[in-house]
Amino acid sequence: MSHLQDDFGTIILGILLVGVFITIGQILHLFDWVGPTIAFIWLIIQVIFVILIIGGMIYLVYYIFSGMREIKEKEKIQEIGKARRKQFEEMGISFNEVDGITGNEKGDFKLGLYSDIEFEQLKNRLIKEKKESEITARGLSRRNNLSDLNISQYSLNNFELGSLTEDDFIQFKETLVKEKEKLEKINASGRARIAGLERQGVSIDKLNNYDMGKMDETNFLQYRETLINENKEKKKINERGRIRITSLEKQGVSEDELNICEIGKMDEKDFLQYSESLIKDILINKVVKSIEIFNPHKEWPDEDSYQKELLGYLKRDYAGIQYELQTGSSRPDLVIGNIAIEIKGPTDNQALDTLTTKCLKYSNYYDHLIIVLFKPIFTESNFNEIKQGIDKHFPHVKVIRK
Repeated sequence: MSHLQDDFGTIILGILLVGVFITIGQILHLFDWVGPTIAFIWLIIQVIFVILIIGGMIYLVYYIFSGMREIKEKEKIQEIGKARRKQFEEMGISFNEVDGITGNEKGDFKLGLYSDIEFEQLKNRLIKEKKESEITARGLSRRNNLSDLNISQYSLNNFELGSLTEDDFIQFKETLVKEKEKLEKINASGRARIAGLERQGVSIDKLNNYDMGKMDETNFLQYRETLINENKEKKKINERGRIRITSLEKQGVSEDELNICEIGKMDEKDFLQYSESLIKDILINKVVKSIEIFNPHKEWPDEDSYQKELLGYLKRDYAGIQYELQTGSSRPDLVIGNIAIEIKGPTDNQALDTLTTKCLKYSNYYDHLIIVLFKPIFTESNFNEIKQGIDKHFPHVKVIRK
């Protein structure tokens, strides 16, 4: 409407200007202020202005009628939009904004611009969405109903639950209630059976209440008998393991190195081998530690003197220590059980070169060899090279540098 008012004002202004030109021409002609030629030209101009006025009037009338028709067309579209919105409201469909259509006059106008086919598509989509929303809401209500019955174990989502007919839902709920009662009965039976086994001192690690409860009576009795026998055997193994560990602890074996069940499972032969290896390992570790902390009261110039003081020192803890025990062609300086001790010093590079021969010979008769090097005068590079070779090829040999 504003465009129509602006154009109408422009046309009126043009007519007024034409009228002013005609009036000026008449005044000039009336007082003969211009000659015939100019008067003729001015007449032509007036004729042209008159034609323009007539054309403008005709256009103005057309434009007015066109504007009124446009207004009526917009009002018709607006009415169509309102009617279509009313259809939605009658179907219970309300929306603040759908596809850019808002809940006001502009929204009604945009709704009215839809073709019949487009409007039907929009209506069908909104009806479908409303129906899906109602189904989902019904499903949520049914889920809450099932939750009130403490039923939660089922695979349907809200939409699937809401899609069921009332009869189907009632049947579905009855099925869930029966399954819940059955599950509770099985779990109760399982709890009672587990409690009975625990009273007999049998612990259940493998099965839960449900697994235990769903067994028939025959299978449960067989399973119970198996568990009782296993429990008796386990107690027997643990008792044997405790007795063996006590025996080992008396020989200096630390408890944190042992496992009661694993030791109890061993047969007598395996346990004897295992205990011997533990005792040997403990002995070698104790002897090595004793030698490492040994500190002679003076710096001895020869092996024999150093050896005799070390012998006296070790004899306090190892009464069975032997001095230069001859075995075959081997004669270690000191021997404690299955451990040979060889002393070198002052130790030069030549003395280092004899160590591998000692390792080879003593390994034939002893499980462990301890080489004590005092008063070192060898080169570090030679020592490191020989030490690496011994560690690699003779892992049972311990080199102690004093």
